[in-house]
Amino acid sequence: MIKGVMFDFSGTLFRIESAAQWLRAVVANAGLDVPDGELDACIGRLEEFGAQPGGVPPRTVPPHLEAVWRGRDLTA
Repeated sequence: MIKGVMFDFSGTLFRIESAAQWLRAVVANAGLDVPDGELDACIGRLEEFGAQPGGVPPRTVPPHLEAVWRGRDLTA
């Protein structure tokens, strides 16, 4: 008998790792040699657009998505 179910949408309850931790782990696991400056630039772009669920919110939202962004997660 199921007594309960827990859902975690987009890092609401459990925050995932940062974009920096995630990308550095992926690069290391793939055995890639990416210069720090290039890796930092990629991390910055991921964070700028809020690419990691549960990560930092986007610094900018494209104009055509602003209304959708403001109205997200407002309903059950």
